[in-house]
Amino acid sequence: MVFGIILFVVIFFGLIREYVKEKELDSSIDNLEDELVQLKLDKKDFLDSVSAYQQDHFVEQEARDKFNLKRPGEKVYIVDTINGSGEVEDEFLENSKFVQSNPVAWWNYFFGDK
Repeated sequence: MVFGIILFVVIFFGLIREYVKEKELDSSIDNLEDELVQLKLDKKDFLDSVSAYQQDHFVEQEARDKFNLKRPGEKVYIVDTINGSGEVEDEFLENSKFVQSNPVAWWNYFFGDK
């Protein structure tokens, strides 16, 4: 009789322990599946952005914005926004050079008229 009770208790605690391990593993699997879904979404977003960066329109826009480049034969108007008039000046930006040199621009930024 005592042997039967001891055997029952050992089997019962073994089953409880296995049940708890199974629940922990199920929780871990659910977390990993959620992480996998998120990583797939991140991968899709990354691939979409890479394909967008490779398009000619994006490359052209970045060249215009970051490097002040223009297409051959294209005329670029300089809009005077310093005095707030918003009128277009008659000058063209013939090359991709700045109107002011960099040191002069910084000097005017810190010490010029505000």
